[in-house]
Amino acid sequence: MKSQQRIQEKQKKVQELKQTVNTIKSGAQTAVEDSEIIFTEMISSMEKMHSEVTELIRAQEKAELRQDERLLEQLEQEITDLQRRITELEKLSHTDDHIHFLQVTLTV
Repeated sequence: MKSQQRIQEKQKKVQELKQTVNTIKSGAQTAVEDSEIIFTEMISSMEKMHSEVTELIRAQEKAELRQDERLLEQLEQEITDLQRRITELEKLSHTDDHIHFLQVTLTV
């Protein structure tokens, strides 16, 4: 009788251990699945942020390039105008008509 009772106790412990093993496996699987969801969401969020930052950088780049191109055009136009004025003044400096020279230089 004692042997039978010991066998039953050991069988009960085996069943309890099996339940514990199943609980551990189930908990671990749930933790893995939860962490997979969390990391997938984090990766998605990081990719979205990366995309937004890239867009902001490109937009800023375009704005700065447009501004610089406008300034470049303006400076090139000013250089052209100055070169034209210098050429006109050089031509006028060779004239003997001093009144005409003064009239033109005052308007330039």
